[in-house]
Amino acid sequence: MKPGYEEKSEYSKLVCATSSDLGVMNFRKWMSVMAGGRIPYRYGDLTVPPTSNDVVYDVWNAHTKNCNTCLNALKNLKKARFAAFATSAFVGLARPFGVVKSIVSSVVLAAAGLLMNKVMGLFFKYEFSHGENN
Repeated sequence: MKPGYEEKSEYSKLVCATSSDLGVMNFRKWMSVMAGGRIPYRYGDLTVPPTSNDVVYDVWNAHTKNCNTCLNALKNLKKARFAAFATSAFVGLARPFGVVKSIVSSVVLAAAGLLMNKVMGLFFKYEFSHGENN
């Protein structure tokens, strides 16, 4: 530390939970005292340009299309979804369990198919905001 500087950092009263936090805390303390809290750049504004949310949340191009495990899971979900909808239609039309049980079974199978459709969407686009995670 520079002589004559008091430690007025917002981190000065924090307690490190683990020893791995100590390095980060010391770096932040050094940055606030020695560099005035920021790194001066000589080439002007180097902020990152804004990115479209479509690019940020695009899971298909970022991961799924290159991951064999995810592709196999997606293929299996498509098969299961088709089976759920086909069985729902068959049970709803043929009514092998009686009217009420067949209708309830058909609705449950259709709901399972819709749920699988929702899960399959996460392989393509997954929107999440940490700021809205309450």
